[in-house]
Amino acid sequence: MTIGKASIGGGTVELLGTTWSHTGIDMTIGNGGSGTVDLTDNAILFTDLSNSLDIGKRPGSRGLVAIDATSTWTDTGVPIT
Repeated sequence: MTIGKASIGGGTVELLGTTWSHTGIDMTIGNGGSGTVDLTDNAILFTDLSNSLDIGKRPGSRGLVAIDATSTWTDTGVPIT
């Protein structure tokens, strides 16, 4: 899954007090474009990234992950901080 793929494109995933599970495939946040993942208000993101996680993958890319104090991101049982 890619958020923000093309140089003229951008993408945002905003989790506001909800849960999202993403498993099995790569996750790229900003691959030539601008990508943002924003977790707020007790949001929970579970991932099982058996291949890779890239943030700001290519030159000129921007990748941002913002996690507020009440939210969590855990990959296969290991918190991402």
